[in-house]
Amino acid sequence: MNKYNLFIEKKSYYGLFDHIYLREESIPQAKAPLTPLYSNLRLNSKEAIVEFEGSASFYISNGNEIIYEFIKNKHSFNDYLHSFVTGLTLFQRGHLLLHGNSCLWQDRHLAFCGESGVGKSSIATQFHKAGASFFCDEIICFNKKNSTTLPGYPFLRLWKNDVDFNQFNPSLISKIWDDDEKYQLNTNQQKSDQKCKLDYLFYLEMDETLSSPEIEEVIGVEKVETFWRSYYNRPVMEAMGLIDQFNQQSLDILKKLRVFKLSRPPHSESRLACFELIKSALV
Repeated sequence: MNKYNLFIEKKSYYGLFDHIYLREESIPQAKAPLTPLYSNLRLNSKEAIVEFEGSASFYISNGNEIIYEFIKNKHSFNDYLHSFVTGLTLFQRGHLLLHGNSCLWQDRHLAFCGESGVGKSSIATQFHKAGASFFCDEIICFNKKNSTTLPGYPFLRLWKNDVDFNQFNPSLISKIWDDDEKYQLNTNQQKSDQKCKLDYLFYLEMDETLSSPEIEEVIGVEKVETFWRSYYNRPVMEAMGLIDQFNQQSLDILKKLRVFKLSRPPHSESRLACFELIKSALV
């Protein structure tokens, strides 16, 4: 299988490879000045250059062109997709993105959002084990045209403690990077290929004062602010001038979306209690 056949097979994931010009060559000069945002990212509203130190560089333009250059070809192109490369391409297409993962459970689409390390993947894993269909990981993408969500990659990213806690079949687990204790759980048999609306958003927060998790539905201004806190990489949105567009789209999404805050203690044993609390909220 050559790399281009691989991309064709994966075109359904966020529609990422629909109508895209993809090639491997030297990274070109940007057509307009780029603003440094992070140490490895420079961008303007239509172009971005991402550099993975000592490994690879990517030029993404207009949401329909990706040029990449491998420096040390330790990884495949796909290894880099769970990063700025996908997010920047989708932003350039005008799609609203949240930072989280989601699944389909009993005919409802559930999203788990929050800062890194609050347990989004841990909770999604419990639903996965209970038979939920996987939908997306890391990026929840709302289509700019109709606010349906686009299906993402067919795996969940897990830390080693989640792998050990759930005792998955080793054949379903693989390490993402050699120097990182992050693993991917292959959920290809459970994933969905269809666009769908989002029904529930659960925003996870850590609270060291709690002995057990608590959940509450939020409404009004707090509901809007919770959704906005769930944005994927807000500094990139702001640098690309997308905030006003996304804020307006989010108000339309929120008309039919129920939003909950789930506060949990930091100990890992609370994941099962969180799972039960979320199920009790689905009425």
